[in-house]
Amino acid sequence: MLVTLFSGVVWLSRDALSANHIRFLLKSPGDSQFFAALKAVTPSSPFSKFTVEGALIECSLKETTGSSPGVVAS
Repeated sequence: MLVTLFSGVVWLSRDALSANHIRFLLKSPGDSQFFAALKAVTPSSPFSKFTVEGALIECSLKETTGSSPGVVAS
């Protein structure tokens, strides 16, 4: 459920909200295990930065055409 919700937030930030930075608060720090794989840097990753600190996920999306810098989705 959490992964699906986070995927929806990323999709909205690229489509309707045009946000480059996302802060996502988990219910418990233990839930961060489901997002551990996203910290790996790969060419196909949509993230330029991805960190998990306790129950807080913060990530920056790679620039795409038509994005508006400075808009933040929380």
